[in-house]
Amino acid sequence: MADMRQFSGTESKHLKAKDFLGKNLKVAIKDVQFVEFEGRDGAPPDKKAILLFEGKEKGLVLNGTNNDTLCNAYGYDSDNWVGKSISLTTKEYENFAPGWIVSPLDVEYDDEIPF
Repeated sequence: MADMRQFSGTESKHLKAKDFLGKNLKVAIKDVQFVEFEGRDGAPPDKKAILLFEGKEKGLVLNGTNNDTLCNAYGYDSDNWVGKSISLTTKEYENFAPGWIVSPLDVEYDDEIPF
């Protein structure tokens, strides 16, 4: 018999969606840093962007979809993201772990779109 506590989730230095289900957060981006995560099952290391927020200890690992959302709102240069406010909410996915949804808050809106 083995003590299985060693395999339980450990405290993370990054935000976990499962800890914020049903909550809506408004945060301001303080910095964008890059961290290399160890590859799984023999895969090479994976470099990810981490959003850091003003007044918060933990950052958010940015996935491709949320990265695209911020690029479309604020441009491709992460320096332009600093100081911008975003909304963070979570979504539960069937057969997957909960995930983050990032929404820009201070963007210009196009009023001239015909529909």
